[in-house]
Amino acid sequence: MDVALTRDNTTYKRSAAKNSYLPILDSIRGYAALWVFALHCYPRSTPPEASSAIDSFLLLGYLGVPIFFVVSGYCISAAAEASLITEHTALRFLFRRFFRVYPTFWCSALLIFFLAALPPLFRFLFEGKFAYHPQPWMAFTPNTWLQVVSLFPGPQLETAIGSINGVYWTLVIEVQFYCVVAFLVFLKTHFWRNFAIVTVLSVVATFAGLLTTSTSCAPYWPLFSIGGLIYWLRTRQHFFAGIWRLQFWAMLFLTGIAVASFEVQYARHGLGKYYSVTAVLTGFLIWLSNPPETVYTSRPEFKWIVSLLSSAGLMSYSLYLVHYPVNRFFIKHISFLGRPAAAGSTLQPAANFIDLLRLAVVIIVAYAFYVFCERPIHSRLQRKQRQTANPD
Repeated sequence: MDVALTRDNTTYKRSAAKNSYLPILDSIRGYAALWVFALHCYPRSTPPEASSAIDSFLLLGYLGVPIFFVVSGYCISAAAEASLITEHTALRFLFRRFFRVYPTFWCSALLIFFLAALPPLFRFLFEGKFAYHPQPWMAFTPNTWLQVVSLFPGPQLETAIGSINGVYWTLVIEVQFYCVVAFLVFLKTHFWRNFAIVTVLSVVATFAGLLTTSTSCAPYWPLFSIGGLIYWLRTRQHFFAGIWRLQFWAMLFLTGIAVASFEVQYARHGLGKYYSVTAVLTGFLIWLSNPPETVYTSRPEFKWIVSLLSSAGLMSYSLYLVHYPVNRFFIKHISFLGRPAAAGSTLQPAANFIDLLRLAVVIIVAYAFYVFCERPIHSRLQRKQRQTANPD
């Protein structure tokens, strides 16, 4: 049963505002971003049989994606409910979400195009010859470019965004999730009932084999719904006070069907092995975050870890967007420094140094991108929100 979302419901508004923000979310984002970064950038052992436990763990870095989706489900649900409480329009809600995604995404694409232009430019300056390696995106039609720039589904979108940046596909999923939630905000009433209906429909469609793994939000909706459900529970009752109430069993049921639906997706399409388990564990970590968060931040041995992950969380979007193309650029065009060395070779220390240099360069570029691109954009949005909230 939905709680009435009106301006007069001050008790509910106070409770929702108090419980929606969790500092641990930044740490979780940071962990997910670093895990994905390590998957793509960390130098793993060769040959494969020489791989270590660290290599095996880093190969699971793709599990940073369901972590992002659960956190997004939590945060977007909180933002949607805030819009309903303050009676903001669905269009305004959608604009805020888009403003956080699109400008930074466009800037990251420009960075990729800039990196592609550097080698022929340097060759022309130093050798007087102009030659370039054709990139797939150079042959895009206007319609394909429109799909890429808008991140809206189309027949060429999956291949097109993959040829520019291998991590862009998740942005397509996120944008669709925002649009569905915005529609639920537009309906104004029974937001959570409608949210649950969409979740059930996505699960039923999954079991019926109606969903595909292409650039569609539908197969991933159960992951977002776990985050949304965690937000709903946290803002309605405390875990320790209501563990045996109906909400607890509702959570177990919905997370159970989310896990089952995703396992069906994996069995049919190979979609994200361990996605569901990771999503559920992330959800429980958020749900139970208050006591552990107090312990972690109060113990000296954990403080530096929390601080590191929180810092990574603040720039997680920038790190996620630029790490893959910058790493590929380094490997491709500075290959004479980064060539692999045989085990026991005298070149091994130099190769290790270059690997460390490559990781450092990627992180530095990502941080610079955050400082000069993402942060100013978000600061401008926050200023605009404050001006709107305080017109006088």
